[in-house]
Amino acid sequence: MQTGKIIAVLWTALFVLAALPAAVAANELDSLIGDALAGNPALQASENRQQEAEYSIDASGELADPVLSFAFSNYPVDSFESDTTPMTGNEIKLAQMVPSPGKLKAQKQIAERDADWQAGIYEENRLELVRQVKEGFYQLYYIDRAIATVKRNLSRFEDLSRLAETRYQVGKGTQVDVLKVHLERSRQQDRLIQLEQKRTTLQGNLNRLANRAIDAAIVTPETIEIGPLERELAHLQSEAESNRPLFAAWQARIDKAKQAKKLARLDYKPDMTLWASYRFRDDNLPDEGTDFASAGISFNLPFNLSKRAAKVSAAESSLGATYNQFADFRNRVSFVIDDAYSAATRNYELHQLYTTGIVPQSRQTYASTLAAYQVGSADFPALLSSLLTLDKYETEVHRVAGAYLQAVARLEAASGVTINVVAPEVELEN
Repeated sequence: MQTGKIIAVLWTALFVLAALPAAVAANELDSLIGDALAGNPALQASENRQQEAEYSIDASGELADPVLSFAFSNYPVDSFESDTTPMTGNEIKLAQMVPSPGKLKAQKQIAERDADWQAGIYEENRLELVRQVKEGFYQLYYIDRAIATVKRNLSRFEDLSRLAETRYQVGKGTQVDVLKVHLERSRQQDRLIQLEQKRTTLQGNLNRLANRAIDAAIVTPETIEIGPLERELAHLQSEAESNRPLFAAWQARIDKAKQAKKLARLDYKPDMTLWASYRFRDDNLPDEGTDFASAGISFNLPFNLSKRAAKVSAAESSLGATYNQFADFRNRVSFVIDDAYSAATRNYELHQLYTTGIVPQSRQTYASTLAAYQVGSADFPALLSSLLTLDKYETEVHRVAGAYLQAVARLEAASGVTINVVAPEVELEN
């Protein structure tokens, strides 16, 4: 009875250990995205700029500080006595500059729209960072599957090499066949070295994005079950304007340019300065040193009309540039969505073609050619060609799957819409 329990525990442990890599791989992308959003320095810098713009709102649209001044007025230069002349006194003065109506409001609205722009930039950077992490992860997935394919085929080349050498030794093959398979095996080894180097680079870049140690291990799944793109192109194009953060941010930037133009026009109106003063006089004066109080108002005279006209023209040009930049942005978004949608559709169709037709057929062709070669009814070049063809399409099926998922990641970033195309059992999306 005790032995049976031990065996059951061991089988359970083996099952858990076997399932662990797949579970780790399934959660790896979520973990990378979470680490990137929490710790990526470039994204944090963008958040700092957003916070800076928000704090600037409080500093704008407010009156300038009042000016307090002190003066020793009308002291005679022959004696510098305070009780000689009636106008001598010590004066304290307070002045406050007040802009013409509308200026402070326009300045505050400019700061608010700038904060809206920075908020949109921050959200856009979050989308872009997620896209970069997803694309990098799916590239790494393809490289890992390519490495696994090369290692598997290296074993097949070893078998072919022994088979060719045996047939050559018994006079049924040629030395050329042996040399060819040795050459192809060496090419596969060279390819493996290059793929492993590329993997190191991709893993390091993903860790950089996630603010991890550059050499931290990243696990990709053994396979990713993908589904079709169940979104219409027209729907994604229309959804982008309401879901992509930069669309709202560009509207804020246009409003900012409009307020800047309004502020430039308001500069034709004079500002005013209100002031009040109090003069302390000496008690020994003939009038017993009665103190003086004064108050007044002053205006700047906006005589330099050419300067103000230039400011208005500059603001108009800035507004026009902003409109054109927004139009260019909208066109680029439309192009990216169209291009990514086309790439996703094409790669999904290729993946279906490979998985349902070409790869199974290539495996059958290789197995059939190998069996025929072993009985002498097929030549070695045909066998080698069938193995190289199998190697090509076994690699391609993972390449197009990775390319499909990368295109979907670009679609998500460009449209601001979440698109789920990964089967639930190996779900990789947020």
